[in-house]
Amino acid sequence: MIKSKRGEYVFVYPYYPMYYFLAGIRNPTEYSILMYNINTEAQFHKAISDLDRKKVRYILWDTYVEGQNLKTWFPQYEHPSRNNLEIERYIETHYEVQEIRNGFKIMQRREE
Repeated sequence: MIKSKRGEYVFVYPYYPMYYFLAGIRNPTEYSILMYNINTEAQFHKAISDLDRKKVRYILWDTYVEGQNLKTWFPQYEHPSRNNLEIERYIETHYEVQEIRNGFKIMQRREE
């Protein structure tokens, strides 16, 4: 079981801003939601920069609320091609899955 410290940076992707409040953790980015075709490419780059600069230890990635599944809540949503998934590529290369619970990937930053 992974435990974060109160006030620690943890990134919840693609969104669930209430988790920051409920868990007493901080969002390392300035974005409470990060979704393609809603946020700009520059905002994705800034979020990646924030994760990298702050060396965020944990990511909570909700796999039910990602990709084509977003059409359930946003019918007009168009998910980009695999080649254009910048934040996913960053997360997959810098973090490793520790556990999967109820569709959430609990990920920890790889040692550098």
